[in-house]
Amino acid sequence: MRIDYEPGEARSGLFGGNSTWRGPIWFPLNFLLVCALDRIHRYLTESFTVTAPALDRQPVTLAQTADLIAEHLIGIFRRDGRG
Repeated sequence: MRIDYEPGEARSGLFGGNSTWRGPIWFPLNFLLVCALDRIHRYLTESFTVTAPALDRQPVTLAQTADLIAEHLIGIFRRDGRG
């Protein structure tokens, strides 16, 4: 048995194609990002917005951004593929 690292695009689409994002650190790191965005939102309030490329560049608050990322992370584990 052998495990190889494939830089750049992976041969398998199982992990999204990009082998540099397969490591176990990315989920906890994204969780910390969600927590930080939520905390910063509480400081900056609703008046601070950023554009969301995934939502046709519409303005969203940092709390909404955190929710979008969290939903995507949850979607990884959902059987129905939503998220």
